[in-house]
Amino acid sequence: MLRNTDFKPLYASGEDEPSDFFIDGLCNSKYLDLGLGYFRSTGFKSLAFGFASFIKNEGKMRFVINDSLIEKDKIAILNGQQQEEPDEEYEQRLINDLHHLMKTLSKRDEHFFNCLSWLIASDRLEIKVVVPKKNKVGIVHHKFGIFTDSNQDRAVFNGSVNFSEFALKRNVESISCEYSWEAQGMAKLRIDQIRNLFEKTWSGQSEVVRIISVEQVKVAIQNWFPKKTVKELIETERELLVKEVIKAPNSSQIEINRAEQLLANLTLNDLEDTDRQDTIPKLREYQQQAITNWKKNGYRGIFEMATGTGKTITALAATTELLKDKKRCYIIISCPFIHLAEQWMDEAQKFGLDSILVGESKLLWEDEVARQTQLFRRKKINVVMIVTTNASLTSKNFQEIISPVTSETFLIVDEVHYAGATSIREVLPENCPYRLGLSATPERYGDDDGTALLFKYFGEIVFQFSLKEAIGKFLCPYYYYPIPVEMATDEFAEYCRLSRQIAKYYASNKTKLKELAKMLSIERARLLNNSRSKIDWIRNNLQDKPIDFSLFYVGDQIFDDVKRILGTELNIKLHEFTSRQSRLKRKQLLEDFSKGELQSLIAMKCLDEGVDVPPTRVAYFLASSGNPREFVQRRGRILRKHDDKKFAIIYDLISIPPMEFIEKGKESDVYNAVCSAITKEYKRVQEFSSMAENRFDSINEMFTIADKLGLADIT
Repeated sequence: MLRNTDFKPLYASGEDEPSDFFIDGLCNSKYLDLGLGYFRSTGFKSLAFGFASFIKNEGKMRFVINDSLIEKDKIAILNGQQQEEPDEEYEQRLINDLHHLMKTLSKRDEHFFNCLSWLIASDRLEIKVVVPKKNKVGIVHHKFGIFTDSNQDRAVFNGSVNFSEFALKRNVESISCEYSWEAQGMAKLRIDQIRNLFEKTWSGQSEVVRIISVEQVKVAIQNWFPKKTVKELIETERELLVKEVIKAPNSSQIEINRAEQLLANLTLNDLEDTDRQDTIPKLREYQQQAITNWKKNGYRGIFEMATGTGKTITALAATTELLKDKKRCYIIISCPFIHLAEQWMDEAQKFGLDSILVGESKLLWEDEVARQTQLFRRKKINVVMIVTTNASLTSKNFQEIISPVTSETFLIVDEVHYAGATSIREVLPENCPYRLGLSATPERYGDDDGTALLFKYFGEIVFQFSLKEAIGKFLCPYYYYPIPVEMATDEFAEYCRLSRQIAKYYASNKTKLKELAKMLSIERARLLNNSRSKIDWIRNNLQDKPIDFSLFYVGDQIFDDVKRILGTELNIKLHEFTSRQSRLKRKQLLEDFSKGELQSLIAMKCLDEGVDVPPTRVAYFLASSGNPREFVQRRGRILRKHDDKKFAIIYDLISIPPMEFIEKGKESDVYNAVCSAITKEYKRVQEFSSMAENRFDSINEMFTIADKLGLADIT
């Protein structure tokens, strides 16, 4: 405990060394909040000792650091030469700095980073980078910290120390310290002020600095320094203490005594709780059946499982079963989007599976993937797990690295319908013995050839678990309200013109005209999704509708108008969720939405696949699709279970022709166009209504419209 440690009120170079304070703090606390100044690799050596003890004590850290890691950046900032950059550029510069520093790391430096990687992978280290706000000159230069133990005793420091070797060992540096168990008067006030300063900076409330996200920096550290066990970290630190301090010829007796004390306290006893694996999720009966079917099919096949029913968990459990059977495997998991890949990494941790993220800049992954692949080829390691995006999977660099090991590879492709595309299909390794595809809708819409080739590669669907089976047990029930809204006269006229052109081109034997017909069909669908009448409905009908925890799916052409009405006219706390936001920004928006800080998210397609928003209570579909995959995915997003969520509500705005044309029925001279507009919409309404709690009421209005056109029996 902190209060049992022989702390000093002042640490200064040449007397009681500042590094001694940090070692004692790390060894005797469970929490460290640290506001760092200038932070260099040369400081890692001075801070490496003590981290293993902190980890063994189940410690947690929060770091606030400035955006400069190397000398040239510091000089540029101090001289006012560095212009304000976008957050992503700050983050990329930090990654470049780290990559540069890696080339000169010593054994002790590597130990420091291995400890950081363990803390990150175990969700025990959070890092935020601060930069001066616009028009604020100079480098962010906070240097303070708070150690806290399990009794809530605190040891607080403030001073001139920077985290470089020169600062901690060679400069004339000093820190003054306060201790909560003996603090009174001004000393107590200083502790409170330092704590408040850290929390204010951490929460982004500071008036002089702003926070930039460093998720990719954390990913880089984890990729470059794969997670070790606590036992390995302790053994390494003990080895370094002996070799670099106790037996080193230049060590002083004071340094030797301290190292021997650390060595005595840093034992391998009582590691069961610290080194335990996270609890592997318990499988549901249907998930276990899926795995059994896949194994019986020769470790090949496709799981067709409804959104929200645990495809990821099932696939990872299948991975552990394969490893039990085969002992040795090179695992590749490919996903269409980077946020999906990150979710896979998090879930894999629950199974004790460490992975390397391959996506975005190859600087983040190329060297480590190549190194791990070589170790696997030489049989130095038996398991490698790569989580990649489809784009990186198809890249030349990645294909060259993995080509020697594909005969021992287990390939999992999430949202496997994407793999039917030529660009992906052509790089799938033919000699890969173990294959698993995952999707709620594995068939490719409008692409029978791509679907056939997909099934040829992965094998048959070995397990199905439908939305109907899941609702009420694993997904929440829902109420469905289809709302017909009439297109404007000019919009329907354009719809009719496009329909005539499409029919003409499809009737042709010319391939180019058939392709043109497909393009016009997309244009016609956009017309339905962007009808101006939907804007009017939003303006006039939301006052008595639920808004908290709501999603709005909106067509691209009316998107800005709807967003303005929701935010400015109706004063709804919302934010758009589109490709215009960075990946990190979208992650923050989902967190704000989950906390209730945002009432609504308004999206086009970014919420279709792989984005978990369980708190969602209500969805407004202003843009829909005839593609079953898209509306199945959207419905699944809404139906995920969550605390205090008993059911979900879906409002579906259906674009229909003006009623005067519907009332004429077969007597209308544009009857075919009217039927075309109604048919696809009616099929979707039938599908959504069939599983809704209000299934009989929800279909009535659209059934009446369909019946007027002789379409009531269409399914």
